[in-house]
Amino acid sequence: MRLNQLGETKVIQIIKRIAYRRRSDVLVSIGDDACVLRDGTVITTDSYLDKVHFDLSYMSFQDIGKKVACATLSDIAAMAARPIGLFIALLVPPETRRKSLVSLYQGIDEICRMFSVEIAGGDIVASEKLAMTLTALGKTKRPILRSTAQPGDYLYITGKLGLAETGRLILKLGMRDAECGIGVLSKKNFLIPTSEIKKAVQRHIAPIPRIFEAQKIVRYATSMIDTSDGLSTDAFHLAAESKVKIKIFADSLPISNITTYIVKSAKGGLRLPLSDFVYNAGEDYELLFTTRKELPFNRILGTEITRIGIVEKGSGVWIIEKGKTKRLSPKGYDHLR
Repeated sequence: MRLNQLGETKVIQIIKRIAYRRRSDVLVSIGDDACVLRDGTVITTDSYLDKVHFDLSYMSFQDIGKKVACATLSDIAAMAARPIGLFIALLVPPETRRKSLVSLYQGIDEICRMFSVEIAGGDIVASEKLAMTLTALGKTKRPILRSTAQPGDYLYITGKLGLAETGRLILKLGMRDAECGIGVLSKKNFLIPTSEIKKAVQRHIAPIPRIFEAQKIVRYATSMIDTSDGLSTDAFHLAAESKVKIKIFADSLPISNITTYIVKSAKGGLRLPLSDFVYNAGEDYELLFTTRKELPFNRILGTEITRIGIVEKGSGVWIIEKGKTKRLSPKGYDHLR
C-alpha cells in the first residue's frame, strides 16, 4: 500500500509502533505537538517547502520567515511552554540573492524578538527549491498534553476558525483577478471592513503563536493542541489521544465575516458549504483546549476565546447542528493526500 493511500495519521502510527520508548527521561514522545523531557524541556521540529507551506509568487522572503517561525513556535505554545531557542536548517537554491536571504532571516528574527527567542544555530544545504526545517526548544513547568481530556470537560478555541486560509485565498484571488485584489476588497462596495481583510491576510502570513495566551490558559486547561491541520483533524487527534468523544456545537463556531464572504462569494469559486471550509481549513495555529469548568471570561490578553463543545465518554468527533448529531471525519490538511 502506498503512503498516499494510508494518509499522514496512519503513517505516524506505523512509525510509533517501530520507535519504542527507550529512555525514562523522555516524558512525551511521538504523538503530541512536541517532545517533553522530565526536566520540562520541550522540543519540536517542522519542515516547510515552497509551493506547499508558502508561495513565493505572492509572499516575500520576509513574509516566509515570519510564517515558518510562527508555525514552529506554535507547537511550543500548544505545550504551554516558553520558547528559548530556534535552530534553522536552510535548503536554498545557490542562485538566491543575498538580499533575499537577509529578508528571510529578518522575518524569522522579527517573530523571535517578540518572544525573546534565540536563533541558536542550524545548517545550510544547496537545493533546487527553497525549503527549511526549524527546530524549537522551550521550557515548561507543566506541559499540557493532547492525551489528558476527560469526560465532562468543556472544549474551547482561541481566535477565528478558517481565518488563515481565508487570507491565503484573498492573496491568491488578488493575484489572478484584479477585481478581487485586496485594494478592491477593502472598498465599501464589498461591505467588509479593511481591518477584517488585513487580519485574515496577517493570519496567513504571520499567524502569531499564542505563547502568552497559553501561559494564562495553563491554569485552566486539561488538554491542548494547536490547529495546524484544521479543526476536524486536530479535534480528532485530541479525541483519539485522550480516548474520549468530542461534541462540537456548529452554532458556536467563531467565524469572521470576511471568511463567510470569501467562501460564499462567486469570485471565491469554492462552491462548498461554509461549515466544510471552517471544519477543514488549516494553518490557523489557534489553541484548541479543554477545561474542567466553564471559563468565566471570553478573552485572554485581548484574544477571543469561544466555548465550542463538550467532552464525553466514547470516541470520535461529532457535530451537533440543528438538533442533529453527525460524525465529523478528519478531513483537514494531510501532506500525503
